[in-house]
Formats: sequence, C-alpha cells, structure tokens
Amino acid sequence: MQTLIKRLCLLIAANFLLFSCASSYHPIAPQSVHYQSSNKLDDYKLKYRYNVLKNNRYKKKEDRKNIHLAAIEFTNNSDHEVVFGNDVYLVSSNGDHIFPVSTQEAFVGLKQSVASYLLYFLLCFVNITVTKTDNYGNVDQSQYPVGLILGPSISIGNMIAAGSANTKFKDELEKYDIMNKTIQPGETRHGIVALLTPDYPALSLKIAETKELK
Repeated sequence: MQTLIKRLCLLIAANFLLFSCASSYHPIAPQSVHYQSSNKLDDYKLKYRYNVLKNNRYKKKEDRKNIHLAAIEFTNNSDHEVVFGNDVYLVSSNGDHIFPVSTQEAFVGLKQSVASYLLYFLLCFVNITVTKTDNYGNVDQSQYPVGLILGPSISIGNMIAAGSANTKFKDELEKYDIMNKTIQPGETRHGIVALLTPDYPALSLKIAETKELK
C-alpha cells in the first residue's frame, strides 16, 4: 500500500510539472514600459524598448524566427496630424527604411503550438501495477490504468492554457498595432511593432518626402 501511495504521489507531482509546460501570457502593456532609448526628429519624438516579452515560450521564438517585438511611444508635437508608418516612419541608425511585419505575421511566428500537447495522450498507455503478497506467500497483481485519466487531463489542460495565452497575445498585438494609425497634434500613442531582423537595430524617425514638401 505504501508503494502505491508513493507512486501516486510521483504521478501527481509529474502531473503538476507537465501542466506547467504551457506558458501563460503576461501583457507587454507598452504604456507602462520603462523606455531606455529615444530619438527626436523635428516635432516628433520616439521612445522604444526591445525584449518586452515576459514569457519564455514566446521570447525564445523571437531569435529563432528573427521576429523581434519592440514597445514604442510616439509623440506628435506638430500642429498637424500624421500617419505613423506613412508620413513618419521608422529607419535604422544608418537610415535604412524598416518595414515592420503585420500583426498576423508576428502572431503566427511567435505563438505557442497548441497541437504539440496532443503528444501527452501517449500517457494513456501508462499503467500502475500493484503487487500484494498475503501471509501464505500468494502473490496477487493488480493493474490500474491511471494513464487514461492522466494523459487526457495533461494534454487538454495544456492545450486550453496555450490557446488562452495565444488569444491574449494576439489581442494585445492588435490593440497596440500603431502602423498606419493617425496621430493627432499633441497626441502620444503607444504601440507594439514587430521587426523582421536577426538583431536589435537602433531606431530613428524619418519624415516622408511628400510630407516634407507640404
């Protein structure tokens, strides 16, 4: 009986650890970010920060996929509205135009894989064998198919957790999509941009030529 209890305790511990495989999502909240870099061009000011993802499963994919998220704060101190990414856009320190990828591309590249947790259904084949010997030396063995409960519960639990985290991730990317958004005079707008780059380029602003001619 003590052996059975020990095995059950191990299974419970394993269950707990496996459930933690799916990473929850903690919002970036660009309006609350402590910005470390800034750039000013005429009446426009940019603040930005990389490494804003707080979740390992999403963060690890940034380098693998070369999709790096940056939280930004853009302030329009001019007397006219501008469209971010059109009238005023991002460039690297050497002046190259930077084209952020779309919200959908960033989400698809960095989201957690939900289907991968189906592999835990293989635990359905796990059985616990309990051996008992009575006072006369008779041996009796009983098998308990604990995997039939353990496998589906771990798999479904992780899939639900990963799916929920992905939904929150996508919602925040869409909420703070600043590209092609109109920024009014005197307005400060926070956003999240996804850059397809193997490194973390310094960001600057540039005014579109058509805007300069006005």
